[in-house]
Amino acid sequence: MQYMKTDDGEYSLVRKPSDEDPMLQRVRAIRVRDQLFVDGLQDNYASFSEQMNESYLMWQKQSLLETQAEREAGRKAIGQAVGGVFLIGLAVLSAVAGARSNSSGSSAAGATGAIIGGMAGTSLLSESFKTSDEAKVHRESLNELGQSVDLALSPQVIAFEKESVQLTGDAREQFMQWRAFLQKIYSEEMTPDVQM
Repeated sequence: MQYMKTDDGEYSLVRKPSDEDPMLQRVRAIRVRDQLFVDGLQDNYASFSEQMNESYLMWQKQSLLETQAEREAGRKAIGQAVGGVFLIGLAVLSAVAGARSNSSGSSAAGATGAIIGGMAGTSLLSESFKTSDEAKVHRESLNELGQSVDLALSPQVIAFEKESVQLTGDAREQFMQWRAFLQKIYSEEMTPDVQM
């Protein structure tokens, strides 16, 4: 506050600290450390990008194949279900027509048609459920592929004066841990050394 003046909520700079001021030197050292950390993250990302190009292209191809297989299986399951319901409906109509018929031949043909149509319709519905399960497998496989692409960086230990911090996780997590470390340093600097 010795370098600033407050007037109706507005801050203005009264003077600047000396280049030999220990607090200014400490702030500059923290700033350099912060810039080095961000530069390091960028280098890690560039290295990751180079290493991941081939893997990412493979992931894209596999994702496309899985997506196409899932869509095809879904369409096939719907078609089988519609076909099964249609055949069961024909079986019911055949049974009703055979029962209303006065001739024994027509009645037998209606019953036979009902049995065959019912079996075929049930079979198609059963296949529809299996194909639907196949689509679910493709969907799960696609989710696993998506989770496998994650930016993982090796842990870093950054030392600053007498303190050090170990940063782990992906780039975002390491950045958040670094910011928390800087906040801790700031909080310590704001606490007066004088006992009250």
